[in-house]
Amino acid sequence: MTLANWITLSRIAAVPLVVMLLPLQPWIAAIGFVLICSTDFVDGFVARKMNQVTTLGKLIDPLADKILVITFLLYFIKEARISYVFVAIIVIRELAVSALRTLAALENQVIKADSLGKIKTVWQYLTLIWMIMAWPSENVFIYVMVLLTVISGLNYFWVNRGVLKYG
Repeated sequence: MTLANWITLSRIAAVPLVVMLLPLQPWIAAIGFVLICSTDFVDGFVARKMNQVTTLGKLIDPLADKILVITFLLYFIKEARISYVFVAIIVIRELAVSALRTLAALENQVIKADSLGKIKTVWQYLTLIWMIMAWPSENVFIYVMVLLTVISGLNYFWVNRGVLKYG
């Protein structure tokens, strides 16, 4: 197991702990959330710099992102701070893109994250930090997050439509 993969797994393990802090200590939860988000960049940097890019890492890194985002979104559904419809759109997009990546992998192709996907992820992180802190105008952040989610998902399918032809 590589250092990069350990970092990714620690990110997954930290998610429930930070969510449990949310109702008790929002500031500490926000700091924990930022630390978890930063490991998303650290594990990729370590994997590339130390030549530790692995198949496992390619699988669990995007999974860790999804676990982080979806767990917090589910918490905010419970708090009636985001519509379950918006969360369903986000989850459906994530599952659809994961299915597309799986289909590509079966054809020995790799679909890397593109710029729109990375922008979407960063915006999701910013939106969730905003929501953790209960700052004003969170609905604006949520609407942009859902819009970026849909646009980036459609873009993945458009750019990789060749995978669907043969899949």
